[in-house]
Amino acid sequence: MATFQWLTGDENGCFQTWSLVARDLLDQPEHTPQWKHLFVLAGNSTAFFSSSLETREAKKELVAAPRLGVFISGVQSLAERYLPALTFLLPGGMSQWAAHLGGDRDASVWAEQATPLDQGLERNAAADVYQMHALPLDLKEERFIDALRHSDLSSRGRMSNVYSSVPAARQAELDIATLMAAGERVAKFARLYALHTGLLPVLIATLVPTETNRNSVRVTLEQLTDHVRSLSQGSPVAWDIGLEVLEDLLSGRIVMSDVEKDRPQVATPDQAVRAVLRSVAIWFSEKGTARDQFFAQVYSVAYLSNYFKHTGSLGLKICEAFVRLWSTKIEHSPYHFRQPRETVKRVREAASSAHLGRMFMVLADSLNVSTGTEVRAQFEAYVLREQPSS
Repeated sequence: MATFQWLTGDENGCFQTWSLVARDLLDQPEHTPQWKHLFVLAGNSTAFFSSSLETREAKKELVAAPRLGVFISGVQSLAERYLPALTFLLPGGMSQWAAHLGGDRDASVWAEQATPLDQGLERNAAADVYQMHALPLDLKEERFIDALRHSDLSSRGRMSNVYSSVPAARQAELDIATLMAAGERVAKFARLYALHTGLLPVLIATLVPTETNRNSVRVTLEQLTDHVRSLSQGSPVAWDIGLEVLEDLLSGRIVMSDVEKDRPQVATPDQAVRAVLRSVAIWFSEKGTARDQFFAQVYSVAYLSNYFKHTGSLGLKICEAFVRLWSTKIEHSPYHFRQPRETVKRVREAASSAHLGRMFMVLADSLNVSTGTEVRAQFEAYVLREQPSS
């Protein structure tokens, strides 16, 4: 049924049907040879369903397109190909697929299942990678400590070796050396992942009430700083960068002139994420105008687009956080903006499709910031969620 739905273009229906298949397999207490055979088949189908068109093409030698009747036809047993240490890839793939479809709650539920499931078998730290798909729901429901925890786990998962438990014979068959080389390139930046996907959106959301309740925001920032400090203790994740920004924010050491000179596009990875965090943190400063805050953030837009456009609904949540920040500013201090009500309406429209660049061009017009045709064309391309290929 699920394969038929996929072939006829009903991807959401396919996901719902396939969820029943995946849950039924994972709920089976006995892992018989027949169960292992079915699990390998299901794992292949899940990997195919959850991948983008480009990824399917790149991995076509490793992942086969599902065929009608494959689960009931006389396929040679695949039980020997089952690897207990990679069992987490099934719920993890379901989480990735749900995130692709925009189902934040389904993505979060499946992400949480990926890690506990593996603990009864051979623990593979790479299972934590999928905690990234719990982040959009954390942010939507303002569970910010959970967001930091999940981003931390996902960073650590990215630093681990998913293939460490794969037998040598299978490593050669799967061309693990090539896959590990690609993984090592990702791992180089994994230590910064939690700052981008956890601390950045949490910081933006925390600062939203600054215009109306500054004292309450300070208390929340102090609590956030304490939590980041605890996460940074002996951690391979670069929480120390985030801690430095938060401490500078609370002590008033972040000044507009320094922030405007920081350009993430021409910095090292550490300097880039620090610059982006500082461009948001300056919002708490009592000095500077709305135009100053605009210029502090606008130079991060291209960087954020490049980083988040392939992260599914997480990029959309980042864009929505920026909209809440600016909408609150406009509604509280409308005299800084031309046509404030129309501006709020237009930035919300831009954010609904994750067009952060378009949103900042709307702000530029409202703040009387001149922009040329070429700049506007560049910013129109800066989106935080790329439309998926069909």
